[in-house]
Amino acid sequence: MAKVLGVAVDGSDIAQAAFNYAIDSLYKPGDTVVVIHVAEYNISIPAVGSSDVEKLCQEMKRRDDEIGSLTATYTQVLREKGISGKTLRPTGGKPGEVIVKTCKEEDITHIVMGTRGLGAFQRAFLGSVSQFVLNHTSIPVTIIPKKA
Repeated sequence: MAKVLGVAVDGSDIAQAAFNYAIDSLYKPGDTVVVIHVAEYNISIPAVGSSDVEKLCQEMKRRDDEIGSLTATYTQVLREKGISGKTLRPTGGKPGEVIVKTCKEEDITHIVMGTRGLGAFQRAFLGSVSQFVLNHTSIPVTIIPKKA
């Protein structure tokens, strides 16, 4: 039975490892791969002045170009390998929430993602996207650990 594999990516080395694992170890002919990149712009907004607005627009454009380049790279790999799939850039919430929502909307049957390798203290303050997804979805979740 064909699967719909989801791979959550963020441009990090561990996200690349998750993508590679999904393609090399889980993907079977006939499956579909959905690459999910929840775009976070993380741009500080200064006090509004005409030059500040221009700088903000430039920074938004720069970040959007980076995200477009990242997603285009994954799309190209899927094409080169002859794998049916697509790359999505959903927005509208915290990454974990958006990934879970996208899994439902795209009928993803298995999600693969990396982990930042946060300690308990950091996780308590920053949260863990992989932990959130693991706890809020009913599909199998494969988490690729950060290398020591």
